[in-house]
Amino acid sequence: MGKNLIVLPSFNPLKEGVDVLSEKIKSPFIKNLSNFEVFAVAEPGKVLYFGKVKQNKN
Repeated sequence: MGKNLIVLPSFNPLKEGVDVLSEKIKSPFIKNLSNFEVFAVAEPGKVLYFGKVKQNKN
């Protein structure tokens, strides 16, 4: 079984995040972003599932 990697948005106001759908990822830990699953916290206790990155590229 593989290992889990959690990718979070940038919380630093001096360094903005990267658009994972259109920009090249520079992390040595991320090889194939297409199979990553996308979740968002809508409010405390409510997590939304958006499927895999490859499903959101359209």
